[in-house]
Order: sequence, then structure tokens, then C-alpha cells
Amino acid sequence: GSKGDYASAIEWRQKALNLQWENKPTPWSDIVQTHSSIGRYYRKMGLFDSCYTYFSQALHYGRQQLSPTDPALLEVINSLGIYYYLLGSCDTALIYYQEVLTGWMATQGPNDPKVANVYNNMGICFGLQGNYERSLECYNSALNIRWEYYGDCHPSVAASFLNLGVNHHEMADY
Repeated sequence: GSKGDYASAIEWRQKALNLQWENKPTPWSDIVQTHSSIGRYYRKMGLFDSCYTYFSQALHYGRQQLSPTDPALLEVINSLGIYYYLLGSCDTALIYYQEVLTGWMATQGPNDPKVANVYNNMGICFGLQGNYERSLECYNSALNIRWEYYGDCHPSVAASFLNLGVNHHEMADY
């Protein structure tokens, strides 16, 4: 298939998932990751009902079988935050983002790019809600982490500058 052939990707991931279930004891983190990846493909296709089904299954198994800071579970929680953001439900997205932020900070430390990405996503949601001060705090946190981690010539740093500029514009701070 061609790049972006999500239907084929789902088909192959579903075959993998079936084998994972048949061949227990497959690690639960693998089962959670496979459910989550199928959900992400459905999200990319705009099939949000199917996306939610797989994310909710991944979350269910993850919360049952994995530690609260397991990377597979944290990725599912982050994906649910993105899911709710895309549906325009920033309040719910922020609940998931806060949980994943706490988890990544505990496992990766406060200066990891994963932490910066969550701050960035939170900044987007706060901005959409008109809470520009909180948005600004989140974008500044993301920028500081990215700058320290990547240096000043990285696309993630540029994205942080762009988000800060948009936020200041929305605040009419120009």
C-alpha cells in the first residue's frame, strides 16, 4: 500500500491484536499499544466512533493491568486528550493532559520533550477557551524545555515561538 494507507494499517494491526490475544501471556503493554495504534489510525481517518472504541479499550486494559506511569498507558491517555481536543471538548482534553503531564514528569523528569508536548497541547486548549494567561504559561513551559533540550535551531522551538506569537495576538498584546 501507499503511505497513509490507514485501512491496511488497521487490518494488519488488527491481525496482530488477534494474535496477541490468542497467544497470552502477551505483555499487557503490547495489547494496550496495539489498541491505541488502531485508534490513532481511525482518528487520522476521521472515524471518531471507532477511534474512541479502541482508545477506551486501551485505557480499560491499561488501567487494569499497568502501572499509572507505564509509557503505554500514558500514550493512551495523551491520545484521548488529543481525541477530545479534536472534538472541541477542551475541558475533558485538559483532564487527560493533566494526568499524562503528571505521569511523564514522574517518569521522564520535568525537562523531557514529552512534557513539553503536553504543555503545548494544554496551551492550545487554554487558548481555545480564551484563557490566554494559562495558555501563555503552558507555551512558555514548552518553549523552555524545548530550548534547553534541542537548542535554538529546532522545529519544535520554532513551533513554540509561533504559538507564543499567536497567543499574544489573541490577547491583543501587540
